[in-house]
Amino acid sequence: MLLSALKQALSSIEKIDSQTAYTAIVMTIEPVSLQPYLQLDDLPVYYMRDVEEELLGIGHAVDLDLSSTDDGSTQFQKLKDNLTLIDTSSTGTSPRLFGGFSFDNKPMSGIWSAFTSAMFVLPVIEIIQTSEATELIVTVSSEAQLSSIISNLEQRNLHYNPSNQRNKIQTIEYPITGKQWDKLISAAQEQMQQQQLEKVVLSRVCEIVTKEEIDPIRLMSNLHTNYPECYQFFFQPEQGSRFFGASPELLCQITGDMISTLALAGTRSRGGTEIEDEELATELFDNDKERREHQIVVDRISDDLQGFCTELSHHAEPSILKLSNVQHLSTPITAQLNPDHTIFDLIDTLHPTPALGGKPKQEAMQFIQEHEPHPRGMYASPIGWIDLELNGKVIVAIRSAVNQAKITWVYAGAGIMEESDAASEWEEIELKFKPILEALGVVL
Repeated sequence: MLLSALKQALSSIEKIDSQTAYTAIVMTIEPVSLQPYLQLDDLPVYYMRDVEEELLGIGHAVDLDLSSTDDGSTQFQKLKDNLTLIDTSSTGTSPRLFGGFSFDNKPMSGIWSAFTSAMFVLPVIEIIQTSEATELIVTVSSEAQLSSIISNLEQRNLHYNPSNQRNKIQTIEYPITGKQWDKLISAAQEQMQQQQLEKVVLSRVCEIVTKEEIDPIRLMSNLHTNYPECYQFFFQPEQGSRFFGASPELLCQITGDMISTLALAGTRSRGGTEIEDEELATELFDNDKERREHQIVVDRISDDLQGFCTELSHHAEPSILKLSNVQHLSTPITAQLNPDHTIFDLIDTLHPTPALGGKPKQEAMQFIQEHEPHPRGMYASPIGWIDLELNGKVIVAIRSAVNQAKITWVYAGAGIMEESDAASEWEEIELKFKPILEALGVVL
C-alpha cells in the first residue's frame, strides 16, 4: 500500500516543472503499520511516537547543519524559500525535520560518531499518523532520491515480526564504579557546601555487548507497550548506528504561538501493591528534598520563559506522573510566545533545565564536563521535530541509549543535592536503566 502511494508521488513529481531546489508533495493515504520500516538497516530512519501521533522518516532529502549558525530559523526559512510544496491533503501539513543537538554542543566521536552536534534532517519519505489521518510527505531534490528508496523497498519483505528470542549479554561494564560514584557525589556536595553549586545532575552508563544485534521492532514495540505515555524515539542516521529511548520529559512544544513545557524532577519507585504505590507517591510529594529539587526546575523554566512569552501559567503544586517503573513530581507549564522569538530561542534558553544539568546552569555544566568520565553525546539533549512554519515538539532525550552494531550504552541520571545519599542515587539510576534493558530483551 505504501509502495503504491510512493509510486503515485513519484509520477506526480515527474510532471512538476519546479523552479526551486526541492519539491515536496503531501498526500492523504490509508493508515500504515510503521514499525516494520525500522528493519531498513541500510537507510537513514527516524521514528517518533507519543499519545498524539506516530511519525516515520526514511532517507535524507536535506541535511541542515546548525552547529555553525546561531540562528536555526534562518536556515529553515531558506529551505522553505527553496521548496515547491504541492499539498493534496486536507490537513495543510508542513514537512517536518527530525534532529537535535548534543548535550554540550561538542563534536561527537566513538560510539556517537554517526551523529553531529546540531543537525536537522528533512527525510525523503515522511509519514505523519494520527487518529484522524495519515499523511505521506515526499521531498526530493531529484527523482532519483525517491526511485532509489522505492527500489530498496520492492526488494524487502517487511513485516511486523519481532523476535521472541532474548538477546544474551556477552559483557556488561559500568564506566563509573560504586567507589568512583561516591567520590563524584562527594566532590559535588563539597562545591554545594561552598555555595558554588545548588544542584547538579550526574549520569551513569551501562555498557553492554550482546550476542546479536538489537531487534528494532522488538525494541520499539516493547517501549510502546510498557511506556505508552512517554515520547518514544528511534534515530538511525546511518547503517548500524542508532539512538533510541522513551522519555517522559517534554522540553518544549510550539503550535502557532502557544508554548507547552514540563518541569519533571523528583523520583520514587512504583509500589508492588496499590496501597504501597500510594504510600510511595505520598512520601515523594511530602519529601522536602524532592520538592525543593522540583521547585528549582519550575522556577528556572518560568524565569527563562519570561523574556520570550506572556501569559505564563502553571499550578502552584506538582502532580504525580506515574510510569510503569517509577513516579515523578510533574508540573506542566504553558505560555504564549512573543512574535519576535522562535522555537530555537526556547531550545537555547531552556536546555539544559535543572532537571538535566543543574543550578547554576553554567557551573553545573562545567562540573559535568570536568567530572563525568563518559561523553553524554545526545543523552539528555533536545531532540524532536520542527516543521517549516517553526512549529515543533522537542523532548529531553532521557531514558535512552546509543547503539553501534552489538555495543549499546544505556544512560540514566539523578539529581544531586547537598543532602543526597550516594547509595540512594545509585539505586535510583538502576531503576532508570531498567526500561531500556528490558526493551532490548537482554538477559542479565
